[in-house]
Amino acid sequence: MSDMTKQHRALSQCLQASTRILSLKLIGLAVEPVASTPLEGLEGALRHLFDHAEGNLFEQIEDTVMRVAFDFCYRNQIQAARLLGISRNVLRARLIRAKQISAQK
Repeated sequence: MSDMTKQHRALSQCLQASTRILSLKLIGLAVEPVASTPLEGLEGALRHLFDHAEGNLFEQIEDTVMRVAFDFCYRNQIQAARLLGISRNVLRARLIRAKQISAQK
């Protein structure tokens, strides 16, 4: 099979899948494709948030990332900061802003 035939077949399959998804959306049965990697899942979630953006979206996303990392690391600020590749002070400031920890030392 030639490269041109393979490309044509792949394009045809892609168009058929897109047409099926569009048809389902038109009748009210929205179907989201399943992500094959965690980053693809994150990208899909971000696109969904962009479609329904309200208020300060970046701050909401940043607060969520900080909070989830903090919880994932059993509320250990140093480990959460390391996981995210940021300083503990930056993490701490964001957690205070999100009211996850108090500002008292």
